Amino acid sequence: MAAGAGHGVGALLEDASRRWAEMPADSVGEVSELAETLLATLATVLGDRRDAYYVSTPITTGPEFVEWWRREGKALGKGSAYEVQLGQVVRRNLEAVRPLVARVERTFHHPVIDPTRLGAIPGWQQPDYHRFWVRVIDRFVQTVVLAEGWSYSSGCALEFAAAVTGGRSELDATLHPLSPQVGVRLLEDAARELDAAGLSSACQEDALDQISNAHSGTRLGYPGSRDAS
Repeated sequence: MAAGAGHGVGALLEDASRRWAEMPADSVGEVSELAETLLATLATVLGDRRDAYYVSTPITTGPEFVEWWRREGKALGKGSAYEVQLGQVVRRNLEAVRPLVARVERTFHHPVIDPTRLGAIPGWQQPDYHRFWVRVIDRFVQTVVLAEGWSYSSGCALEFAAAVTGGRSELDATLHPLSPQVGVRLLEDAARELDAAGLSSACQEDALDQISNAHSGTRLGYPGSRDAS
């Protein structure tokens, strides 16, 4: 399959989200129906070869969000000012990953899936996106590339767990191999920092539990791990 298929994937995601955004909310369909439609749409480009590269990147969370939350977001409360500034965080996250996506496209002769190309879908909440992208990884992906700061992102944490438990390869933001042991350490460190900031680390803990369960109920050991023997 040609590397250019990745551009086809991006166009399909953008077109689908644009069409659904223009439809009345009551005619968009159930979350599960939309997910199945999107998966079928991706299959028209990616087929069943499971050879795509997936760029896992913070979008609504991540270190950019954590820093903003500490500096301003926590004091704002949920309201219009909060939403406007959160939108700016999201834009900075999207801009930050563009060079990495371009590098992956140049480096590997495989289709590249960039989740930032999928816009907001009416009726979808963050867990719906999490479940959808995990299914994409399970069905189409051979390698997950983790952007800088991924361990602070709810979605990236779950995508890393899907890659590890599904036997996929993982690369860091420099396109070097990322071992499960190092990934676990980063998740544990991020969970502690999120807890200290008063933010939820539920997805990080969920990811750690998934990886632990896949390795006979013990967390992967490495020097300095809080659970290493």
